Amino acid sequence: MERAEAAALFTPHAAEALEAFGVQPTRIELVSLSENLTFRVETSSPEEIYALRLHRPGYNTHAELVSERIWTRALRKAGIRTPEDMTAGNGDSFVAVGSGEETSRLAGLTRWISGDLLSTRIERAVRADDTREALRGLGALTARLHDQTRAWRPPEGFLRRSLEVETLLASTSSWGGFWRHPRLSRADQRLLAAAARRLVRRLSACERTPDTFGLIHADLHPGNVIVQDGGPAVIDFDDAGFGWRLYDVAAALFHAEAPETETAFLEGYEAVGAIRLEADLLPLFRLMRALALIGWLAHRPELDNAERFEIIRARAVSLAGSCLSRF
Repeated sequence: MERAEAAALFTPHAAEALEAFGVQPTRIELVSLSENLTFRVETSSPEEIYALRLHRPGYNTHAELVSERIWTRALRKAGIRTPEDMTAGNGDSFVAVGSGEETSRLAGLTRWISGDLLSTRIERAVRADDTREALRGLGALTARLHDQTRAWRPPEGFLRRSLEVETLLASTSSWGGFWRHPRLSRADQRLLAAAARRLVRRLSACERTPDTFGLIHADLHPGNVIVQDGGPAVIDFDDAGFGWRLYDVAAALFHAEAPETETAFLEGYEAVGAIRLEADLLPLFRLMRALALIGWLAHRPELDNAERFEIIRARAVSLAGSCLSRF
């Protein structure tokens, strides 16, 4: 679905949700069409700007979305900036809008966070030192998030998905079934399948402790960090779940090819984090991330394109060969 088509179809449902939240908009603009539809909502007050998300059906349940809110509030209490959520007139954080299989969605509202995406800052960086500093900051932010989840005990009823490799890559997962992507060659399928089997065996032997495994963001790349004067803010917790700490690192560094950027990230992480990373295992989690991205694109052909896929495919094939020879 093209953005203009999605805007025409879903803007009325966005307006329906805003009414339930007691917000009178002056402008509703679709700004992101990905897993969810995200609208920027302006009002007559320049201080009252919101982000409205219409969540993809079947991806997160109401209980999982409420649990996301519980975690982001806990992160704010720990000093990590996240979107401030709003409550609807019914006392819930989410309201149901639309009808029918295509348009029925749960809607959630947060205050808009102004600033630049960290990914934009990196793309515009003139000096290599600026890029390294940005990755160093992302490493520190990731460490702070991991420290919070290691110390925090979710309340009873808290529910988020499992990101165990077997679950993440399973054919029933929204990230699984990488072998079904139509642009993978037979040779690529065989190589990636062999690497996936090695990945599962290797991770099954790894010890799960609060240092290595716990609640993670699972999509903490530079495009999900907003830089502002008051410090960075983390957004888009849609994929959050219980998984390996190193998967967060792999997501952050997946498109960072230069070794010095990885070094800068790890320096930032280790400078502030109480958790010690087994960085020698990072190639396995880069592979896990690559396979999950291919699986996700196989499920979402409307968001797939040849150039994007080829970058991920090439990275996956390279990582698969390396991991099969090394692990």
